Amino acid sequence: YSVGLNSHPSFIASADFNSDQYLDIVVTKPNIDSIGIMIAYGNGSFYTEISYTFDSQSSPICLSIGDFNNDGRSDLAVSNYGTHNIGILLGFGDGTFTNMTTYPTGNESYPIYVVNGDFNNDHILDIAAANFRIDNVAIFLGYGNGRFTNAVTYSTGKNSDPSAIFVADFNSDNQTDLAIANSGSGNVGILYGKGDGSFQSVITYSAGFQSHPDSIVCGYIDNDTYLDIVIADSSSDNIAILYGYENGTFGTAVSYTDPTFSNPSALALNDVNYDNILDIIVTNFGTDNVGILTGDVYGNFTLGRFYQLVNGADPKGITTGMFDESTRWNMFVAESGTGTVDLLIRRSAAYFENILSYTTGSSPHPYAVIVNDFNNDNKSDVVAVDSAIDALGIYLGYGNGSFWPRTLFSVESNAHPVDAVVADFNQDNQLDIATANSYNDSISIIYGFGNGSFTNLTQYQLNRGSQPNSIATCDLNNDNVFDFIIAETGRDSIGILLGYDYNSFEDQITYSNQFSLRPSSIISRDFNNDTYFDIAAAFAANDSVGILYGYRNGSFRELIMYSVGYNSYPYEIVSADVNNDNILDIIVANAGSNTIGVLVGLNNEKFAPV
Repeated sequence: YSVGLNSHPSFIASADFNSDQYLDIVVTKPNIDSIGIMIAYGNGSFYTEISYTFDSQSSPICLSIGDFNNDGRSDLAVSNYGTHNIGILLGFGDGTFTNMTTYPTGNESYPIYVVNGDFNNDHILDIAAANFRIDNVAIFLGYGNGRFTNAVTYSTGKNSDPSAIFVADFNSDNQTDLAIANSGSGNVGILYGKGDGSFQSVITYSAGFQSHPDSIVCGYIDNDTYLDIVIADSSSDNIAILYGYENGTFGTAVSYTDPTFSNPSALALNDVNYDNILDIIVTNFGTDNVGILTGDVYGNFTLGRFYQLVNGADPKGITTGMFDESTRWNMFVAESGTGTVDLLIRRSAAYFENILSYTTGSSPHPYAVIVNDFNNDNKSDVVAVDSAIDALGIYLGYGNGSFWPRTLFSVESNAHPVDAVVADFNQDNQLDIATANSYNDSISIIYGFGNGSFTNLTQYQLNRGSQPNSIATCDLNNDNVFDFIIAETGRDSIGILLGYDYNSFEDQITYSNQFSLRPSSIISRDFNNDTYFDIAAAFAANDSVGILYGYRNGSFRELIMYSVGYNSYPYEIVSADVNNDNILDIIVANAGSNTIGVLVGLNNEKFAPV
């Protein structure tokens, strides 16, 4: 899910913001001074993002969710790194929030992290912020009405650069304590709470030689009753665990590393493989992946799996929760590099499926995508048509919904391919791919070997100025050779190339009339059940769909037009029997009116709009 160009999402969290019992998502976007709310449908998908924009250069980098005014609704506390304050947004319970009220964290403090908890035992939430540049934690005690006291600060040590905080009771005295990841001094600092909103002086524990911890989570890692601490060390490319003792102190850091770890950036704890033991989930900024360390009953860990994200994803935040109705928890990852949040859907114990994104390049303009089996392994593969780099990207499937990195096959330079079709054009029982190239008025074919690779292309020139925008293929004249049908936007016509001898085509035939303006999409089906292929095209410029009924010899009757609504601008066309009467109907996507149009097929070679 995109959260904005150059938004660089840095932190992600989940809660029910609109009181429908489904988990929603909130993400910070420091590069564009805003946060984004995505309300859940409840089936694993989400409404379009609602964005809240803050002061210029505020750089909201982290947030915490809680009920700050005791109205039973989720509110937000945001750390504004660039304007040196925290901001409070009170929720209305319908997915919307009040304007932000801010509280200073200190001059040039750069608050990088924010959490909440009850620090003074009044059953009202308070807030703690990590001030990265002035080496302290700021405490704001809550009044229970959504307002807070001015900040009181507690030192985390000279040059400590506190980067993250976790709230818990570490020494079992029923008072809330704070654990801080100090990236500058390479240690974990503990502020033990006194129960009145104040804290003892910081006690530190080394995170390892030359470490720089910048993420922290806590849990019962080794199945005793004492909290343990897990930190991510981005400089040493490892995860370290400090095991807790009965008196609230901690042991020497134990490190875990793997070649797939690089700049680990965020952590989460959950039982990934359903063995009732906590596992560690880590996002790796440097290698664009999510790694899972599976735990055992003794608190030891091994790398179970890692899940590759798109190149340049730069993951910086992670949250887990049940985002659909499957009773399985899933993961959302904030990808700073791509400006997206990526949902990893859990399919079984310890197995997740990335359902959203595979890269199509550094300057991607994918115009079309087709699914088929290009290497004869009975697993679905994907081809993406990328106009910006004049190429086809092939993604060979593993068969579990994930894919190998793409392999590129070039179309001619400056061809600008915009659509493609798949068929066995040279009768060798292997799938080939043909593209419609809008810049150089041509069709290109790459012939498949059946192993996922392809030969160099063969190009066929169309009429000058045709600007093909869509392509279809079938056997129009019953000679057992594939033919091509092209939507020629530049010439306001439908073009036909009849094939012969498998690799050759007759001269182009065109069909048009005074209403056939800017054909945008084309398909070929047997609409009148006479066993001969017909053609349907969407004509965007005059808000209509055109039908050419075919004869057996590859020629057609005159073009028949059907309106799909004023200013509808139909851009894409498909066909199916939507009303189960054994007659094909036509469905169009209307870009102008933001609607879907349906033409119901009748048994007299006519169509009726719905």
